[in-house]
Amino acid sequence: MEIGKKAGIRVPIILILATVFAFFWNMLFVESMPDWKDASKKQAVFDHGNNRIDISLDDARSVFFSGKAVFIDARSKESYRQGHIAGALNVPWDSVEESVAEILENIDPKEMIITYCDGFTCTISQKLANFLIQLGYSNVKVLINGWSEWVNAGLPTETG
Repeated sequence: MEIGKKAGIRVPIILILATVFAFFWNMLFVESMPDWKDASKKQAVFDHGNNRIDISLDDARSVFFSGKAVFIDARSKESYRQGHIAGALNVPWDSVEESVAEILENIDPKEMIITYCDGFTCTISQKLANFLIQLGYSNVKVLINGWSEWVNAGLPTETG
C-alpha cells in the first residue's frame, strides 16, 4: 500500500513539472513547438511552378467583402450542405471531374478563385487549386484550414 500512495503523489508532480518545463522551453527557443493556432500561417502552399499560392485569412476576408473572388469549397457535398462560406461554390475533390465544368463555365480564367477545405492537414483544396491552374485559371489561391478559420473568425456562412 505504501508504494501506491507514493506513486499517487509522484505522478501528478512529475506531470506538472514536465508541463512547466515544456512551457518554458517553448518560450526560450524561437524554433520550438509551434502554437497550433498559428499553424495555418506557417504552412505554405505552392503550385507546380513553385509559386506560393496560399492566402491569409485577412486577405481572404478582404477580397470576400470586396466581391473580387470566387470561393470554392473542395469538401464533400454533405460537408458543404452542413455549412460553407457564404456564396461559395462546391467542387468536391472526390468528384471533381463531374462537377468542375458546370461550376467553371461562368468564371473568367483571370478571376481570383480561393479554394478551401477544413483542417491543417487537409490537402484537397491544394489539389483542387493546382487542378484549376492546370486548366488555365491563373489567379488561384488556397485558404489553409479555410472552413475552421472562417467560422472561428465569425465571418459569413450559410447552409444548404
